[in-house]
Amino acid sequence: MADVFISYASEDRDIVRTFVAHIEKAGLSVWWDRNIGVGTSFDLEIERELDACGCVVVVWSRYSVSSDWVRAEAMEGLERNILVPLAMDDSRIPLAFRRVQTANLSDPDTRQAVLSAQVIPAVRLCVEQSAQSAATFPPQTAFTQSGDLTIAYQTYGEGERDLVVVPGWVSNVELFWEHDDVRDFFAGLGKFARVILFDKRGT
Repeated sequence: MADVFISYASEDRDIVRTFVAHIEKAGLSVWWDRNIGVGTSFDLEIERELDACGCVVVVWSRYSVSSDWVRAEAMEGLERNILVPLAMDDSRIPLAFRRVQTANLSDPDTRQAVLSAQVIPAVRLCVEQSAQSAATFPPQTAFTQSGDLTIAYQTYGEGERDLVVVPGWVSNVELFWEHDDVRDFFAGLGKFARVILFDKRGT
């Protein structure tokens, strides 16, 4: 799995190829759709790479602003707080993404300087913070009272919204993390929300 996922419109492929080379020269691995192998399910591989990456770089242009694929991939980066947007021209960026500071690469004469001074440091920081966040699992267990019972709970994640996970028939917040699939699922939730897990009362 790569450090960086690049989202772009196919019309911008030639310029994106130079961005990929620049990022890789900085020592970061990059996934973009040129890496999809023959016989591979396109959407499944995109989902796997998006879930695993530490940074989503979106290239906004007059072509990509109207692409449903690019918007969906960028939204994944936005919700996980790992989005680094680049603007190739003066096209109007979709409303949901305008609050994120965007690097202006519209001028070919200053493009290399902006990539080196702004984009690469932002991408590297994004990847490093994602790795640090992933390394904090499982989260610390705390306890609170519900009548005469003690309830175990965990809180983690840094998103702008709270997500309370309601336990099933039986629960144990510490055992959740011992199963790889469950661990990956709950870790993923923490990339876009502050997650609250708690044990069912009496278990």
